[in-house]
Amino acid sequence: MTKKNKLYVVLVTVLLFVILFLLSQLIPQETLRTLIDRAGAFGPAVVILLALTAYIIAPLSSSPIILVGYYAYGQNVIWLISLAALISFATNFLIARRFGRTLVERFAGPENLKKVDQLAGRYGLLILFFLRIFQGAIHDVISYAAGLTSMKFSAYFIVSAVALVPHALIWYYFSLRADDPVSFIALTALITFLLSMVFIFFAWVGIKMRARKS
Repeated sequence: MTKKNKLYVVLVTVLLFVILFLLSQLIPQETLRTLIDRAGAFGPAVVILLALTAYIIAPLSSSPIILVGYYAYGQNVIWLISLAALISFATNFLIARRFGRTLVERFAGPENLKKVDQLAGRYGLLILFFLRIFQGAIHDVISYAAGLTSMKFSAYFIVSAVALVPHALIWYYFSLRADDPVSFIALTALITFLLSMVFIFFAWVGIKMRARKS
């Protein structure tokens, strides 16, 4: 993805946030919830499909989708997003395994591909488990990275699915403190950041311990 296209994606995401924020201020939440609920039984499927698209095309952000989903389903949107993430674990892995590096670069972008390279070089089921719990912001990149390794799909998917459970429960538990869409998104961002920092800290400790032993 070129710098121009990357800037375009960022601007579109920001614009969506601005529009949704203005809507939340100008239109009562119940009105927006009613409009989304009119999709009926297809509403959850639409949220899942949109989130899945964002997970497959890594530069896209799922945050606006989460915000819209919150209007209709409250904190339960977490389970819809988690289901989309679970599906993307399979799709992204299989895309990388079937089509290789070239197509992964198109979906993930060159910057994200650097992360893929770093992850692929030190992959294993144990680190995969902790990455899924603590690094939810890069679920898509993790899946692509795994697909570029010799890891068996069955083991990869089982570990990813099991680790998704505590990740979703942590997200849901702390999100219960939110009482409006803006605070929900803010808490989601904070939870994602804190979990990421926990992983980075322990990874740093592990590196230091291995350096002392060697």
